[in-house]
Amino acid sequence: MNFLSHYYLLPEKDNSDKVFGNLLPDLMRGFTKIYRQKIKDNPSIQQTELLAGIHYHFKTDALFHEHDFFLNHCHSIKAQIQRGQVPPTRSFIVAHVMVELLIDQYLMEEEAKLAHSFYQILENSSYNNLSEKLNITLNKQTSSKIIAIFNGFTESRHAYTLQKDEGIVNALYHIVGKRIGENFESPQWLDIVKEAKEEMKEELPSFLQNLKEALKDA
Repeated sequence: MNFLSHYYLLPEKDNSDKVFGNLLPDLMRGFTKIYRQKIKDNPSIQQTELLAGIHYHFKTDALFHEHDFFLNHCHSIKAQIQRGQVPPTRSFIVAHVMVELLIDQYLMEEEAKLAHSFYQILENSSYNNLSEKLNITLNKQTSSKIIAIFNGFTESRHAYTLQKDEGIVNALYHIVGKRIGENFESPQWLDIVKEAKEEMKEELPSFLQNLKEALKDA
């Protein structure tokens, strides 16, 4: 799922360590490898709120990626891409990211205060406090890189750019376009986003509620 969706599904939204931990796996490319090598079994970080947030992120993604809502709409968007005869060949990856972005867009529309609360708690997180926690398990260079990305992410207010469909297309370019060689400049991409948004909107409330219930039992 995307950043705002993860925050929405996190039970303790006012716990800065859990919010930061829940953000980490998507914040830095390659973080999963760092987690497995440096964090997962490190005794100095066990039983911490930071690690609990990281684990909640992975638990949420595991349930989300196996959910019929995610799989059905990924296949539907992939079919739209193929019907529109627009690249890329890796259409399922694009569909995957588009579903996640559209869920965040829905939350921006339906949960007016959510993004404000999200960025507010990130802003209020102490730089020194976060650095100290990361330095327990990571070297200073990696810790500093994560903090720099975190600061840039917090300042950019990415979620607000998703309020318009054009923001979804722009995000697709920055998240996957550069890696797969697609500039997303064709006007057909905006049509695909609009069609996917229309198809998803009726199912989204029940899907999010279903996911919340599944997380309680996981």
